[in-house]
Amino acid sequence: MTDPNPCSISTPPYFGGENDYGKGMFDRSQFEVMGEALAEIEGAFVLSINDTPEIRDVFGQFHLEEVQLKYTISAQSAKVARELLVSNREIVTGLI
Repeated sequence: MTDPNPCSISTPPYFGGENDYGKGMFDRSQFEVMGEALAEIEGAFVLSINDTPEIRDVFGQFHLEEVQLKYTISAQSAKVARELLVSNREIVTGLI
């Protein structure tokens, strides 16, 4: 049975970290392509990405929810960061 309310979740490379998955695998122009493709999705989507002015420009047509968190690879290197949850549906409750 096909779900009548599909939801896609995406975590692309961070803006500024385009080579994190391998050199040449993803470039900045693909953020624009991704934004255009997401605008065509009929079901819901949620995208998690770092919060930069460039990302806000690309995905500004969608609902944006800022989330503050800590990146913790180790206890000594915990770093406070901001991410955006991007969605084509209104976010009615925060995660935290």
